[in-house]
Amino acid sequence: IMELNKYDAESRLNRAILHRDGYNLMDKAASKDVILGWFEEALEWRPHHNILQSEYLRTLFLYDRKDEARKLLQIYLKKYPLSVSLRRVQEELMD
Repeated sequence: IMELNKYDAESRLNRAILHRDGYNLMDKAASKDVILGWFEEALEWRPHHNILQSEYLRTLFLYDRKDEARKLLQIYLKKYPLSVSLRRVQEELMD
């Protein structure tokens, strides 16, 4: 059993990625809404965490919320123009 510090953004990030990418390996994977909620809670605690932002964008894109992901990416890139992870998301998903 994985213990989770509910105030640790890294734990939320890793748990969300595990459920998003490994759902087919789990008996009870979290729903899309729960996974997005984990990302959103983590972003409340660590709003400047570029890896967290990048994975949230990938998740939005994967869950067919592409327009939302594109708009949010532009906001993030204006705030963090030197972020390698955000530029990578731009190259991967948005072009």
